[in-house]
Amino acid sequence: MVRSNLLNKKKPPRIVIYTRRWWILLLFSFNCITQTIIWNTWGPIAQSAKAVFLWNDATVGMIANCSNISTLFTVFLASYFMDYKGLRISAVLCSGLIFAAAGLRCITSDPEYATGLMYTSAIVNGLAGTTFFSGPPLLASLWFPLNQRTTATAISSLCIYAGLAGGFLIGPQLVSAPIYNTTVRYLKSDVVTPMVNESSTMSYQNTYNETALINFEELRNQVMWLMYVECIAAAIGFLAILLYFPDKPPSPPSNSANEKRIEYKKAICQIIRHGPLWLISIAFALPIGVYAAWGAILDVILHPVGVSQEEAGWIGFYATVGGCIAGVVIARFSDLFLRHMKLFLICLYMCGGASFVWFTLVCDKIVPYSTAQLYISSIAGGIFLNGTIPLFYELSCETSYPIAEGITGAFSTMLDSIFGVLFLFVLQIPSIGTSWMNWCLVGSIGAGILVLFIFRESYRRTDLDITIVVQSSDCVDKNDEDFNKQEQVDADLIDKRIICAENEELQKIHTSEKYLVDMEELPDDIILEIFSFLPHKFLLLNVRTVCRRWYSLSQSADLWQTVDLTLDFNQTEKQAMVSNLKRVQDHVKILKVDPRLLQTIFKNDIWQFLTLKILHLNSLCRTTVSVLGEPNLRYPRLEKVYFSSSLDNKLVLSAFSGLKLDTFEWKYNGPFQQFRESILALEKMDNLQKVRLHVNGLDNELLSYLLKNCHTLHSLELYFFNVNVKIDNDAFLSLTDNCSLTELGLPTTSITDESLYHISKTCPFLKLINISNCFNITDVGIRHLAMNCINLENLNIGNIPNLTNCTVQLVSNKFKRLKVLNIKQCMGMENIGIANVFKKCSMLITLDVSFCPKVNSHLLLPEKIWTNVPLKLREINLSGNNNITSEVAFRIIKLCSCLQSVALASCPSIQSIDTTSNKLAVSTILDTGKQSFCLHKRLHAL
Repeated sequence: MVRSNLLNKKKPPRIVIYTRRWWILLLFSFNCITQTIIWNTWGPIAQSAKAVFLWNDATVGMIANCSNISTLFTVFLASYFMDYKGLRISAVLCSGLIFAAAGLRCITSDPEYATGLMYTSAIVNGLAGTTFFSGPPLLASLWFPLNQRTTATAISSLCIYAGLAGGFLIGPQLVSAPIYNTTVRYLKSDVVTPMVNESSTMSYQNTYNETALINFEELRNQVMWLMYVECIAAAIGFLAILLYFPDKPPSPPSNSANEKRIEYKKAICQIIRHGPLWLISIAFALPIGVYAAWGAILDVILHPVGVSQEEAGWIGFYATVGGCIAGVVIARFSDLFLRHMKLFLICLYMCGGASFVWFTLVCDKIVPYSTAQLYISSIAGGIFLNGTIPLFYELSCETSYPIAEGITGAFSTMLDSIFGVLFLFVLQIPSIGTSWMNWCLVGSIGAGILVLFIFRESYRRTDLDITIVVQSSDCVDKNDEDFNKQEQVDADLIDKRIICAENEELQKIHTSEKYLVDMEELPDDIILEIFSFLPHKFLLLNVRTVCRRWYSLSQSADLWQTVDLTLDFNQTEKQAMVSNLKRVQDHVKILKVDPRLLQTIFKNDIWQFLTLKILHLNSLCRTTVSVLGEPNLRYPRLEKVYFSSSLDNKLVLSAFSGLKLDTFEWKYNGPFQQFRESILALEKMDNLQKVRLHVNGLDNELLSYLLKNCHTLHSLELYFFNVNVKIDNDAFLSLTDNCSLTELGLPTTSITDESLYHISKTCPFLKLINISNCFNITDVGIRHLAMNCINLENLNIGNIPNLTNCTVQLVSNKFKRLKVLNIKQCMGMENIGIANVFKKCSMLITLDVSFCPKVNSHLLLPEKIWTNVPLKLREINLSGNNNITSEVAFRIIKLCSCLQSVALASCPSIQSIDTTSNKLAVSTILDTGKQSFCLHKRLHAL
């Protein structure tokens, strides 16, 4: 019984939207711009930089690459500081690093020292970029409400690219292009001889051209002035953020902002296994990372085409500014039209890809060249690509929730940096040229579109905010001073209402106060343990509606590894369950579902259980079979399907043949002819490894077909509803030498010693064989197994009347790796056989010697017998043995230290057992007037 929420002393947090959020966003965005301007300093003025510092194209690209590399190695450390130490310390530290990076470049312009300083500055600036690259979604989540979150992310993240535009604008405006003077010189050491050429004019041999830079000093002064301007901007940003930049607002702007995030180590582990997050991050990082690196060296790319440094800067500027404006507009539309981000992204990528195909064709002069086409195509491409950035940040956070936004942003930034680094590293290849760069950008956009089509979008964070905001109306947007006064008045009123409600509730529950538990005081792991005992239907329909904490805990991955939805439910419950199942389907590995619900799942477009491995269907109908046969069905990891059906079995097999199953289990009690046709269709399952059939019968031809044509088969188990099903020796002639079978089950069949001989010869790697209730087997057949299948680990030879004690001794001598031995109802087995098993089978875990009439207490009583008991022995079954006494049973329990289960049912000589010293619990069951005992180790549970 749970205490009423009114009795809870903790009040729910007020949702407050602070006006100062825009100032915080401005400070953060200004530092984003400054950091990126410093990163994009050299690309727009590449020709001037090469003249002043004696660089080449590879040096220009490598300086930009150093920033990417340093970001790559420290981005997750920065995300830890942001999420767990606070946004202020991260922002102040990184803003200080930006200032330091800008200051290093102001020291000297001497090429001997300046180059090293520029590399060092790039590395420090890259370290500073970690917070400002991965922080926009975290800042938006902490300060902005649901309907402004994507817009805020767009502004701060696109300011990074506004800095790129600033680099294209400021650099070429402050630093002019190099001017060269070409002079014709004569070789001094040779005599210059005039000669008359074909046009009857005089020409001279032994001459050369000398090219000299005539504005070197002007360029050097302009470059250093650019360094000073950027350093002043960095200082302003650092001082502003140092003076006022709080970690977070006093009250959260949304419900999800107040929710606890997963701790850092668990979050990293979840990201590694989070398939959808990998997809959306790659779709973002591959095109955007390549485009950012491409834009940083746009001057290098356009120089061979004949575009000047200044003109290339204007092209990059317009493209980036257009993208930033478009990004904010698109983000605003996304805030207004929730849950459609994937559609927006695909459309933007397609338009951007078409624009850069046009740009590439113009550069390669496949289409007539014109400067206007370069401007239009590159600006359009920049608008479409940069417009996707805020949507990608937000969709990544939605997909990974409740992983902290800083970690998710860091992960996306890391992948972005990796692809940018790889792109710029290619420039280090000598004589690589620049024409490949445009085609590489086009290819990356195409790959991003393909990944987006595979990606399945989900909005977990938005779902939480929408679910709770609809039920709440205490969200306010006020100036801080007015709100603090009103908050105090509201708090007093709430306290009075709670006191009145407490008095009424206490009068009702006073008599049962001692039975109440305040669930709010329990830690999360205890509540999750309680949830694990609840039916999944209850978790989906009831638990998640109690409070925000329960809603979040009910989506824990540990609760949804195995899902059982086979309970009765009405139509309304069915729709609600399917809707809630969307939020946890990424965790499901085993699904037990009513076929009617499976059809609803399919109709609601949530049938892509990417992690599902095992599917249980208690029955099949024609509609369900058609659902499972749908070619677009995405169960990429599905390995096992369990079902029973009386339908047209060829239809069933054709439905499952496309699922790449490795296990096929079928209980069938219908006409044999239909069963035969279905078995013949198993050959189409080219990944099939395990077949388990529960049927009426199986003829030799069909068994021979299975063994011959299922080449990947490792396990074959046949269980028959009838006893002593006839199988001739000829059925096993189709087995080839060294076949891949490792498990074989043929209980209740008429196989003989000759059959076992052929099986043992052709299947030497058998680890499990079940031939119980095969009445034609003798000691000779077991000898064949012992001679050829020495790796056997599980042997079931129960209820074979012709076996003697020699078989048990042979088994213990030959099968050194035996873990499970079942010799139930072995009439010829004696005490010496058990003693030999204990002595020789050191790896034995389970032993069943029930209903063996010759087993008695005379040999089992001496303590020396039990000193050889295998250390791993967990279970032993001595049921039905009349000669087992209480003293023997107690000796077994006392001396077998690892024993977990002892079965002593129908042992009339056992009267009572004292098990307190071994901490065992005894349950007594009356069975036809005889006492039965089943002993199990006591569970130390919560």
